[in-house]
Amino acid sequence: MNTMGVGGAPPQERAPPAERTVPTKRKPPQEIPQKEVAKRSNSEAEIAAARGSISDISPLAPDESRQPIELRDLGDAIVTSKSKYENTVKLKNGSLFIARVTEALKIKVVADDAIEVEREQRRYDENENLISAPIKGTTTIELGKERKFRDFDLVWKFEGSTLFYQLALVQGGYRTVIPLFRQNEALKCVVMSGFSREDGAGPVKTIGGDGSVVEILSSKKISSSCEVAKP
Repeated sequence: MNTMGVGGAPPQERAPPAERTVPTKRKPPQEIPQKEVAKRSNSEAEIAAARGSISDISPLAPDESRQPIELRDLGDAIVTSKSKYENTVKLKNGSLFIARVTEALKIKVVADDAIEVEREQRRYDENENLISAPIKGTTTIELGKERKFRDFDLVWKFEGSTLFYQLALVQGGYRTVIPLFRQNEALKCVVMSGFSREDGAGPVKTIGGDGSVVEILSSKKISSSCEVAKP
């Protein structure tokens, strides 16, 4: 499958269960971003200062106007989401690198326990220069069934009025979570994404653009949007 890569809570105010969540091997970043990386200090003090939050996934605030839904309630509607995050990464040589990642999803229900997912991911440096070719593709996914993706574990689920996927990284994991609900007679959604530390502690490590293991020091959301619309 080529739609997942690296890189909530339902209306009832409960977050989906945390699970080990899968990196994709990316093409090596272009030379310009690597030169920019070389200019950065690799001092322990700067690395420590760069550490911070790695996820914005949290329960939705209570709102009686939001009503939970079942997957079948989507019918032939398409869920479209787009998220943009800024990740601070510690490279193998100890240098720091800022990566801005966008993830666009289009999801539709194709069976009681299956969805079709069209996904595109783009990665930029802090100056908005594209640092690798976009990763995109479409696949049909059986919900709740773990599958191998380049020797890593991947699973999509629908639980508690929430669609989400989980990726197992080298250490820790990554999730994109989409709570779905009915509000004022309309179907609506929210999208949240974030990394998770293994056993709640320790570093988050994944595969960088050059195939080496890198550490995610922090991740913050720049923007996000989500809508449910009839085709």
